[in-house]
Amino acid sequence: MKRKSTKESQFLGKFSDEIFSMFPNKKFNLERLKLLLPLHGLKWCSIILNHFLPVHQDRKSFSGLLVEICPEILESQLNLAKEKFHQIQNTENILKDFH
Repeated sequence: MKRKSTKESQFLGKFSDEIFSMFPNKKFNLERLKLLLPLHGLKWCSIILNHFLPVHQDRKSFSGLLVEICPEILESQLNLAKEKFHQIQNTENILKDFH
């Protein structure tokens, strides 16, 4: 497989090589990886953004953690979600190089 030599592509390359060696039909599994990996990242973006939901504060209070959600925490979570989203876009670019 032809790949860019970034840290993410090296990890993804090792991961995909192991997966593809375990299952038949490499082409099918590559297409599946191309579809599912961005969705997995998007799921994590949603999890990171849970801090913006009122139910998140309710869960914290119920568990005994009286943590006030301040603007700095929300800004931090938003930045994490943006970073994760950019990783998703980068992953799509890396996957385009797989053959």
